[in-house]
Amino acid sequence: MPSPFEPCPPPESALARYRLLSPTAGVHVSPIQLGGMSIGDQWVELGMGSMDKESSFKLLDAFFDHGGNFIDTANVYQNGSSERIIGEWAEKRRRRNEKEKLVCAALEKVAAEVGTQSVTAVAIAYLMQKTPYVFPIIGGRKVEHLIQNIEALDISLSDEQIKHLESVVPFDPGFPAYIIGAGMHYIPEFTATANFDKMPALQPIRPSLKSAST
Repeated sequence: MPSPFEPCPPPESALARYRLLSPTAGVHVSPIQLGGMSIGDQWVELGMGSMDKESSFKLLDAFFDHGGNFIDTANVYQNGSSERIIGEWAEKRRRRNEKEKLVCAALEKVAAEVGTQSVTAVAIAYLMQKTPYVFPIIGGRKVEHLIQNIEALDISLSDEQIKHLESVVPFDPGFPAYIIGAGMHYIPEFTATANFDKMPALQPIRPSLKSAST
């Protein structure tokens, strides 16, 4: 009876021979990633050329069919048209990560609760209110992007909202955190030796809640 764990046959393209992204990462990716900055049609005046949806889909299909699984994209590429086209292509190929959808839905829920339409602002607020001494690097090519990012400084997330954002997708911190813990609590191997009083963790700065009249 053949084993269900027979090695995969050699790929037709070397692009499908995946490599560890880094010594501290557990993800394996194609040895060459596809840059998404040229996908789209909003930067013609900047000398970046133009790729409509049809030609972009053909390029993305070819990359994927050759084994590529590593695409660089950002919401500022081609004024957002690059990421939109790549997202539509991924949805069509049914490669859209279900976890990403869950996270987006959670961010939209919290955004509605705090009175903003910017999920980016909520995400930045979460990073800054999860732990102290976090200074996010923001980007964007439009003033609107900058204003939306700065809005994060006025958003105060409750403990319940932070827990909700963290609950939608399980997070595995990996080694060595699953052995020695993340520092928030003493691990059982430690508390089994004696009784300890843990110093309270340093709290991040949270904006003051604005009153309804402001």
